[in-house]
Formats: sequence, structure tokens, C-alpha cells
Amino acid sequence: MLESHYSKFILSYATAVFFTMVIGFLLGEGRIDLYLSMYILEFYVLSAVYGVRVSKWISFIFLLIFLVIVVYRVSLILYPVGR
Repeated sequence: MLESHYSKFILSYATAVFFTMVIGFLLGEGRIDLYLSMYILEFYVLSAVYGVRVSKWISFIFLLIFLVIVVYRVSLILYPVGR
């Protein structure tokens, strides 16, 4: 049924995204940046596991989004608002 690495990757990624969404909902998590960073990490991990070649532009955009989220969260820790 699933012959190619791409089919396995898509099925695994869809499953991972679904479970991330369900677990986040059950935990009452509402931060969109958490969901985005988890989806990006799942994408990179599963593409490495299945050996799927992805577009360099997609990888660059995902890396840029992830770095912006990390820098934003670190800045909130180092420079808290309201203190």
C-alpha cells in the first residue's frame, strides 16, 4: 500500500500533527508558537528518519520561523515585561 518514503513520511507527519494537536488541546495549551515549533520539529525529525528530500526553500522558511520563535521566547525570559 505505502510504497514510497514520501507516502510513509506524509502519513507519519499527519499522525504526529494530529497527536500534537490533541495532546495540546487536552493540556489546555493555547500558544500558537508552541504548536508551530512542534510541527516544524516533527517535520525535520520525520524527514530525516524517512530520508525524504525537501525543498531548500521550505527548509529555510521553517528554520527561519523556528529561530524567530526561539528568539522571541528567550527574549521574554531575559527581559520580562512588567518588571
